[in-house]
Amino acid sequence: MAAESKPDNGLQRAADVTAQDREFLVALGRRVRDIRERRGMSRRALSASSGVSERFLAQLESGEGNASIVLLRHVAEALGAGLMEILGGGEAVEQRLVRQRPGSLEALLDSTR
Repeated sequence: MAAESKPDNGLQRAADVTAQDREFLVALGRRVRDIRERRGMSRRALSASSGVSERFLAQLESGEGNASIVLLRHVAEALGAGLMEILGGGEAVEQRLVRQRPGSLEALLDSTR
């Protein structure tokens, strides 16, 4: 019995990206993998709940895939995470600001009020 094939629409190979883009893609993949593992979810389970193939997820987690924003949204929703968390924003950005310069987060939040 053949496994059901899921489309990889939105997946592009990340072979021709800049060093900065590569760093972003690797960090993105690491965040997806870390969130998935913290949730105790296998790639197979994430694939089933997101509608994204296991092959794509493996490429995404290794920094080899360059996903569309729509596919990242599907992955984030299946993980119960926000898109900003997956992209490295939200709480992750707050933690970096607090670690780098005490007071920076408060100043940033005050400037948005």
